Amino acid sequence: MDLGLTDRTVLVTGASGDIGREVARAFAAEGARVALGYAHHRETAARLVAELGAERAVAVRYDLTDPGSVAPALSIVERRFGPVEVYVAAGIAPPAWPVQSTAFEEVPVDDWVPFLRGNVEQTLRTVQLVLPGMRRHGRAGRAAGSTRLRRRRCTGCPAASPGMPDATACSSTWCVPG
Repeated sequence: MDLGLTDRTVLVTGASGDIGREVARAFAAEGARVALGYAHHRETAARLVAELGAERAVAVRYDLTDPGSVAPALSIVERRFGPVEVYVAAGIAPPAWPVQSTAFEEVPVDDWVPFLRGNVEQTLRTVQLVLPGMRRHGRAGRAAGSTRLRRRRCTGCPAASPGMPDATACSSTWCVPG
């Protein structure tokens, strides 16, 4: 099925993680040019570039804990492939509390507020930065995000899957039309 993604520029953050890597592969299989955002796992992103082909993929440092990494990442993508037409926010900056051993209701507000701000602010800032290019080039763009924090098996969660044995206890998904 042709989804109309051939030669579209896609930015996938968290592309060195399990979810982002599969999302990037799916877009590449549809013919998109894919920018692979990574925070710390540069080698993993480089292997994915090699797998997808250097002419169709590029790795860019995009770290939600470093606001200074967003604009340079987007600049690299635009120089290489043109404006971002699809933005998938699959990355997440890890929380300061031990997720595996702490019930969320026991996490002090002073711990979860910076976690929320760090993840949401940089993601929304990226949306702000990519929308003008989407509009300038006359294409309807899309920005979507999906984030997971694993703690324990959650059988009632739609995100639970055989590939995620400790399926999500906390999940959020959103879409911002261009």
